[in-house]
Amino acid sequence: IAAALSVQDPRERPTEREQAADEAHAQFQHEDSDFLSYLNLWNFYTKQVKHLSRSKLRRACSQNFLSYIRMREWYDIHHQLKEMVATRETRLNAKPAPPEAIHRALLAGLLANVGFRAEKYQYTGAGGTRFSIFPGSGQFEKRPLWVMCAELVETTKLYARTVGPIQPQWVERIGEHLIKHHYSDPHWQADSAHVVANQRISLFGLTIIPRRTVHYGPIDPKLSRDLFIHHGLVMREYNPKGRANTFAKHNKQLIDRLSKLEHKARRHDIIADEKAQFDFYAQRIPGDIYDGPTFEKWRRSAERDNPKLLFMREEDLLAGDASDITPQSHPDKLPMAGAKLPLNYRAEPGEADDGVTLTIPLEALNQLDESRISWLVPGLMPQRITELIRTLPKSIRTNFVPAPQWAAACVPHMKDDGRSFTQALADVLQSMASVPVRAEDFKPDQLPDHLKMNVRITDSHGKPLAEGRDVASLRNELSTQLKEHFATITDNELAREGLTEWDFDELPQTVSHQRGGVTLQAYPALVDCGTSIAIRLLDTLEAAQHITRAGLRRLFMLNIANELTSRAKHLPGFQGMAMRFAPLGSPDVLRDQLITLIADRAFVSDDADIRTAADFHARLDVGWNQLDATGETVCALASRILEDHHRAALAVDQGNSPALSDMRNQMAGLTLGTFLVQTPWCWLCQFPRYLRAINTRVDKLAGKAARDSQQMNLIMPHWARTVERMNSDQDWRSDPAFVTYRWMCEEYRVSLFAQEIGTSVPVSAKRMEKQVKALRQ
Repeated sequence: IAAALSVQDPRERPTEREQAADEAHAQFQHEDSDFLSYLNLWNFYTKQVKHLSRSKLRRACSQNFLSYIRMREWYDIHHQLKEMVATRETRLNAKPAPPEAIHRALLAGLLANVGFRAEKYQYTGAGGTRFSIFPGSGQFEKRPLWVMCAELVETTKLYARTVGPIQPQWVERIGEHLIKHHYSDPHWQADSAHVVANQRISLFGLTIIPRRTVHYGPIDPKLSRDLFIHHGLVMREYNPKGRANTFAKHNKQLIDRLSKLEHKARRHDIIADEKAQFDFYAQRIPGDIYDGPTFEKWRRSAERDNPKLLFMREEDLLAGDASDITPQSHPDKLPMAGAKLPLNYRAEPGEADDGVTLTIPLEALNQLDESRISWLVPGLMPQRITELIRTLPKSIRTNFVPAPQWAAACVPHMKDDGRSFTQALADVLQSMASVPVRAEDFKPDQLPDHLKMNVRITDSHGKPLAEGRDVASLRNELSTQLKEHFATITDNELAREGLTEWDFDELPQTVSHQRGGVTLQAYPALVDCGTSIAIRLLDTLEAAQHITRAGLRRLFMLNIANELTSRAKHLPGFQGMAMRFAPLGSPDVLRDQLITLIADRAFVSDDADIRTAADFHARLDVGWNQLDATGETVCALASRILEDHHRAALAVDQGNSPALSDMRNQMAGLTLGTFLVQTPWCWLCQFPRYLRAINTRVDKLAGKAARDSQQMNLIMPHWARTVERMNSDQDWRSDPAFVTYRWMCEEYRVSLFAQEIGTSVPVSAKRMEKQVKALRQ
């Protein structure tokens, strides 16, 4: 092929016989390469030379539109080249070479004649030249992506003649001495622990390999070293395994600890910037270390002499003074609910957990002391006091200017003694300035978020369930989950089901309860299950006391079941009571309530604290002897209540005015559920007054509807709040603050609508509002 390229093309194409010549030449054309067409022509000619005389050889060339003279010239040059090769002691291949090997051999002499197909028919070549494949080429229609040609000829445009396909990888290898390498975007690659870059390879300006990722360390050791130190060590994107990671763990722990100081102090000038860490490593690591493998080889050797060579110290990282951030000013744990609960700090304004976050298990939610939470942490006290002073009404605030100085003066006098933070601050400010200040004058809701405790609730696996700065909202949101969780606790030795006798040692008031790595307090309770009782753990003391009363009552009733069954048949005045109870329920429902209430009054006194079997049996004996007297007392009160209820029902069933509708709703609230049993005895005794007060209010309506409407506006917000809670929460009776509020509403009604009847406790609008604040707390 080299000999063929050195002579004029032996194929002739006379103008008057172009078609015939093309048909004759087609037998030599190779479908994959014009260069291999020369090989086909060579094989044809050498075969004819062996079998034909000179004259017949001339005739054969003429018939196939070949120049006999040029073929002879080609043949002679080939013979000369072959002799030259022989003198160099080069072995000729014994078998035919594959096409790829032939093209690679040709490419060594045609490197300047390669091209890449940039458009449909146009190629880009060396030096930015643009050419097309000659239409007579066998590769014109195939248009390989990469080609080499024997020559570029310019006629109407620049054409490549004698074309063959190539691979760009051949150019890179064969033209290694001529190609140029270009590098861009050096960057750290964590997977391989190397700095890599994008490599582009070109030949005479023609891009051969557009993009290849290569190891950049040996190419630019200095830049690679800087990138390795920054990304691998400073940014901790290099993670050596085993002992090799000791220094990295130590340094990370140190940085994390100092970072916590920044968050606690809400400053960003305690830890030096990343350059300080970079300089620390750069001063210790030699200049020829630029990736993970070279670093590890050096580190193993260096640490034999100095095992802590790469261990950072505080002085290597500190840029500012953090002496005021102490465990006392910014504790990591907060004692509460019988446990030490973790505190986390974050200084990211606008984020949900900006400030101090208290993490508590779901089980401890109802044991959370909101007064204690309001104190936040000592380190934030000056700023919190300053901002609280700024929320005071202007008439008060002007007495405490400048606020930061007053805040600093207040801090030594602030004592966490169980009061809320605002109450303690109000007392301190009032004593210092002799200016009346109330806790209600402050507006804690207006404080920046970081000055209000963020509470994060987690499940038993530590997974967050909810978080926020309003504990009441969190309790409402998670109340169902909390009840369900405590109902499933069976791993405590006290938890039992199906009890009909007191056959256990003692019912302790509290027990330790381990959840999520935190020891919490749980409260055992006797739960009424109808035909038996169960011992279960609850989340609050109030709920346990309320439920235990019902459980105790059931256990007493199970122990004297026959006696109660007998007495149920002979309740004093039962027939009359049943008639008046008819709008509320059947005689059997009334009988069950009366028997239960008798058992409650006889055996479970309001101040009874029954914790042992001995206490239980002693009380059983006492209550047995009181059954008759208790039965008469209970039936007498129930009869009186039902008589008054009957009269009040007749009185309010005479119209649809707002006042009458309000009274009907009031009566429905009084007789809600098993009201004879569920209403505390002290308040049940007041029912006759409440019902008589309704009759009195009806009597006063005539001619005084406007006054009644004004008074109804006073009670309505409290009554609406009461109804909403009673309708949404079946366990409201276990909340002492709400129980008090609920019956204060009834006393308030009496004071508004029937003052002549009198109240059992003095109630006013001011006292009602005070109780509302107690509820919010």
